[in-house]
Amino acid sequence: MKGMILIHSALSDDTRTVVISVETELTNMDLKSISARSLPYPHTLRKSSHLLSPKVLQIAWVRDVTKFRVEVFTRNTSSRRLLKLGLTDGHSEVAAVE
Repeated sequence: MKGMILIHSALSDDTRTVVISVETELTNMDLKSISARSLPYPHTLRKSSHLLSPKVLQIAWVRDVTKFRVEVFTRNTSSRRLLKLGLTDGHSEVAAVE
């Protein structure tokens, strides 16, 4: 990653361009290829209700739990939503609620 940042810095005098370029590259990467495990193992996670320290996670999937299956197919929309998110560190996954 440092090499990519250095190359971008050498090619551009505009730091904003470098930041946008690096953000775009990271957005399109699989977190597993650039990170180590940061989430606790599943059996440890079940014993606690929160995670300690900030984590960098990737959204694996999203589901609006207020929608019934019929509504999904008929595309009815409402202003209320409750999203259930699948978050991953690239090695394991946890569910979260918006």
